[in-house]
Amino acid sequence: MRELYILSILVLLTVIRSQLVVQEANFTSLTNVYAPKTITCPPNTSLIRRADSLSIAEKLYIKSRQRRTHKELIKLLKSLNIPSLNVDTLFKPNVPRSVNVGISVSGGGYRSMLTAAGVLSAFDSRDPGTSELAGLLQATSYIAGVSGGSWLLSSLITNDFKPVVDMKNQIWNFEMPLLEGLSWLERYADNEGRNNPKQVLGGGNMRKRELELHNLWFKNISMSSSLSAKVRSYLLETQEQYHKTLNPKISVTESQELKMKISATSKVKDNAFSSFLKRLFNKGQDTDKGLLHTPKNVDDFSVLNYYLNLHLEVRSKKLAGFQLSLTDYWGRALMRRISPDGPRSMNFTFSEIYSLPSFHSSEQPFPILLADIFQGSRNHSSIDSHVLEINPFEIGSWEPYMKAYMKLRYLGSTLIRGEPVFYSKGSTPVCVENYDNLGFLTAASSSLFNCIFWYLSEAVQKQSPDTYAAFTRIFDTFGLSPLKPDSYGNHSDYALINPNPFLGYPSMDDEISSSSSLHLVDGGEDKQNIPFVPLLWEKRQVDVIITVDSSSDIGGYPNGTTLVATNRRFNQSAKIQNPTVYYRHQNDSASETPTQHSIFPVVPSYEEIVQKGLNKRPTFFGCHLDKSFPLTGLNNTSADIKNLRLPPLIVYLANTLSSFASNTSTFKLSYNRDEISKMIQNGHDIGTCSHSMAFEDYPKCLGCALLKREFDKKTRGMESIVKDKATLPKYCKRCFAKYCYS
Repeated sequence: MRELYILSILVLLTVIRSQLVVQEANFTSLTNVYAPKTITCPPNTSLIRRADSLSIAEKLYIKSRQRRTHKELIKLLKSLNIPSLNVDTLFKPNVPRSVNVGISVSGGGYRSMLTAAGVLSAFDSRDPGTSELAGLLQATSYIAGVSGGSWLLSSLITNDFKPVVDMKNQIWNFEMPLLEGLSWLERYADNEGRNNPKQVLGGGNMRKRELELHNLWFKNISMSSSLSAKVRSYLLETQEQYHKTLNPKISVTESQELKMKISATSKVKDNAFSSFLKRLFNKGQDTDKGLLHTPKNVDDFSVLNYYLNLHLEVRSKKLAGFQLSLTDYWGRALMRRISPDGPRSMNFTFSEIYSLPSFHSSEQPFPILLADIFQGSRNHSSIDSHVLEINPFEIGSWEPYMKAYMKLRYLGSTLIRGEPVFYSKGSTPVCVENYDNLGFLTAASSSLFNCIFWYLSEAVQKQSPDTYAAFTRIFDTFGLSPLKPDSYGNHSDYALINPNPFLGYPSMDDEISSSSSLHLVDGGEDKQNIPFVPLLWEKRQVDVIITVDSSSDIGGYPNGTTLVATNRRFNQSAKIQNPTVYYRHQNDSASETPTQHSIFPVVPSYEEIVQKGLNKRPTFFGCHLDKSFPLTGLNNTSADIKNLRLPPLIVYLANTLSSFASNTSTFKLSYNRDEISKMIQNGHDIGTCSHSMAFEDYPKCLGCALLKREFDKKTRGMESIVKDKATLPKYCKRCFAKYCYS
């Protein structure tokens, strides 16, 4: 049975490959826009820098952005009308900065994308709906996303940061599944814990869940033995043809003849192949049997053509001399759904964002995507995983295992120790651009499609040598690495960045600097499913991080596992070297020596989070600087007062049932318009806490949270944008007593 399944996939790929021959003549004009291209390297410019500060480009953007955010913050605070807070006399005149707010969006597929979209709509002054927090998005400096959260960011970016209400009404149509022909995936995705909502999971192992789903595949495949023989016969007849068409060169006449043959084959209803297709796609049957399932009104060959078109688009990258991974295909499929209709979304590079009016005028928060660097055989966890940050200007990390950034525009260039390797005409260094396709980078942050390949590769390695050899040859035709790592150590089921821009770069983890390629995996696989890491960098000086957690930990809802994992990362990791901040305790005199503290606050266990219902209401972490952040070192007499920093306050918003059961599966690949509207509305309710009269004071209390760090700075002798005589209202103190964890 299992080998029959493998043969089924082989036949599917065979048909796609044969159709590829037909369309080869039109290939170049259709897809060359995806291919990276060579350019002259910028003169007298280092492509890699040490992570000792923000890039000049980011500094300039944030400076411009904060001129806007400060005005928007004042508008928001006035509209909130916090008792005893006179906004007109609160701030110093001509302040050089604003309260630095970051929004962090978790992974979780469409569930996360739509829930966070609802939260953003509640924070957006452009939304026609009524929300007390409208304008908070305009007062935000940074926004970070991982996995499903990155889908939302990329969709907004490629549409010039339109308001969510316009995206919902004009752009988003998720009725067609993310991956055609795989709607069966949704039916088996309940292993995420939604069938047992009382079970508190510690952020279950993602690969374990995938393996369970993989086993369900084979359990539910049902085909007759006679069909199996026909599939084998068909496969043997077509295997030899592969090697004749690896680099097809056919005339227009031959192409038309072949197209007619394929068309004729598709109309035959009783031959071995069409019978196989009917069983493969479980055509017209409402049953859990079969590998692929398509509705009655969907033509089997349209599904094959869908994957054919993906291949045609991606193949130009291989022809340009760059290795492919399955993430290239997944990225093309993903952008078709989250940002359809237009060449900008399909071929847009992240570094091109400066061409968007909303970015050029600093009207959107600075976006950051996250992925994890696969660390090979090394045992790693959320404590010491290697998180990679991708922003419009750079790719890299501030953490000690890398502590370097590369200019994103030139990703794909061959560098050793940060210097170009290739030169033209003897002295001109050659670089690459167009490698940083936004769809590819978004897919690297969310390896859902790759998981499907992983199931397949695990199974095929257990088959007969002939089956294994045939399968690897077919995937080689598609430009993918063999199922086992190739001679360079590359895996097809990881996002592949080749060449590795950090090859040979000094003072970096050997496993990164000695590899010819970077392998990236889903940014949530290490339990860092909320992208805290980039917003915790003290160089960014973020004051408040508003998190939208749509993880699936317990009954399809979050239980705070990521909070616990991040706390352990920054308080227990020897590899991360426990990054710290220095500050004085409240009311210490200016002569007192600053103390060294962790950058991430104390959080409860996920059992306590569930027991106290902190995953069903807004919660503030890190309110009390003197006791919320562990002391990590003795008083530092050498700490420069100019370098004193306060760690950010965390506002935790967890996905919960407000107006709609939003615990949908991560593997739910399609949503109808009613579901989209209800998911977004539920997220809107979470963002404003409007679903509960017990928390009707939340919008005002969130306004207090936005200001808290500025008052903390003032009481610790640090530079603050609030006036010296300003005091925190008693109303805010009551808010902190209600919403702060202590």
